[in-house]
Amino acid sequence: MVKCDICNKEATKDAKLKQGGWANVCEDCFNKYAAKIKGTFTTLKNIGKPGRKIYSD
Repeated sequence: MVKCDICNKEATKDAKLKQGGWANVCEDCFNKYAAKIKGTFTTLKNIGKPGRKIYSD
């Protein structure tokens, strides 16, 4: 399990933050702090699986 770099809950995404930099974040922190621009975040649940989609739509 990957922990959120902001609040220590279970992280679900690797995302670029509005303040700059990147972090593993949970859904709550993603909604508060992520830039949410196409190509600036990806989910962590499919890491290492064949056919993993790298960037979100």
